[in-house]
Amino acid sequence: MLSTIQRLDEQCTQAVEIGRNATLNFDGSTISNVVFAGVGGSAIGGELLRTYLSSKSTVPLFTCRDYSLPRFVSKETLVCISSNSGNTEEQLAIYDQAKEIGAKIVVVSGGGDLIKKAHEDGQVVLQYEGRTPLAPTARASIGFLFFPILIVLQRLGLISNIDDDIQDAITTLSIMRKKLGKDVPIEQNKAKQLADSLYGHVPLIWGTTGTTEAIAMRWKQQFNENAKSAAFWNSFPELNHNEIVGFEAPVNAVKQMHIVILRSTKDHPQVQKRMTITQDILAGRVQGITEVNPVGNTLLGEIFSLLTLGDHVSVYLACMYGVDPTPIKYIRYLKRKH
Repeated sequence: MLSTIQRLDEQCTQAVEIGRNATLNFDGSTISNVVFAGVGGSAIGGELLRTYLSSKSTVPLFTCRDYSLPRFVSKETLVCISSNSGNTEEQLAIYDQAKEIGAKIVVVSGGGDLIKKAHEDGQVVLQYEGRTPLAPTARASIGFLFFPILIVLQRLGLISNIDDDIQDAITTLSIMRKKLGKDVPIEQNKAKQLADSLYGHVPLIWGTTGTTEAIAMRWKQQFNENAKSAAFWNSFPELNHNEIVGFEAPVNAVKQMHIVILRSTKDHPQVQKRMTITQDILAGRVQGITEVNPVGNTLLGEIFSLLTLGDHVSVYLACMYGVDPTPIKYIRYLKRKH
């Protein structure tokens, strides 16, 4: 897993070309909304797209993690369906429903029945090589699940040109790759340092709506799947209206929590103030609080700098717990029993 996440810059470069080379059989002039459909590791690309494009898209963006599409979906909806394996039952059901409605469909996958159906029906297909060292699992295929769709949305005219942002993200990943590798000692390796701080404690990841909320979700999921660790997430400013008062009991459980606050230079000024005040409130109640600042010159660069840092932290934490980050036995068990 570590060797895979180290090559995310390579994956993203390939993913961009998939989007640029895709054959589109419709234009964006009649699209009134976009739905990103996926579950598990295949869904995070849609969450990141929704967050990143919330202030850039000319049409509303939604995510769907279910067997059924929202009722508003119509022939004017673009449904982007993501499934690393191509055999996820929820996404196959979504595909059939979108086809029946007559919605515009884009499929991104590493293979399976979903790709087969899409090719047979003449849909837009964004296919990458799944189950390879570069993309062995859904959660390790984030570049392939994000950038091809992003490029297609740009080509359809639903967002403005963001080529500079994309280049910044890939350049940032290349820089981070050199700083977070296994051969970089802990004294210079922020991922190893944070894993050491989180070891034996429960991570609570906080992001911000519109900038880092999807990254906070991603960190939580990576801790779950890679480190096999309990972890939770929330986002500013919403958490200041409920979660902030939930640290009084049970005292022993609260003392095991380590809060990680993901910052962005694009966070609203009032949110930045809330972050500081919130830390003042919780100081001494929880085991620790760590602020994480991004690198990169654009929001997309910042997003992927935080994403790759979280991926590395989760794998180093898995090593500290003595677990293999790749297997997800309980998910496999559930699928067999379902």
